[in-house]
Amino acid sequence: MLPYIAPNDLVIYKPIKSNRFNWKKGSIVVANHPLQSETKMIKRIYNVNSLGVDIRGDNEPFSNDSRQFGLVNNENILGIVKCIISFD
Repeated sequence: MLPYIAPNDLVIYKPIKSNRFNWKKGSIVVANHPLQSETKMIKRIYNVNSLGVDIRGDNEPFSNDSRQFGLVNNENILGIVKCIISFD
């Protein structure tokens, strides 16, 4: 998520309990990686449709996101980022 989120930034997110949350384009979310169950990702919502959520990183040339693994199910999205604290 460079340049918006740097490697040592602290990210605080609000967990989402319902898989019927009204996702908004541009929101930053924490999600389980659909192919690597132990990996969490921080991505921006690019698009939402009935098949799932298209999430992408801000640093598109280097991001591993929906362009590689496809749409993410609502159940894989853990929450919405509420605060980012930078330690620069």
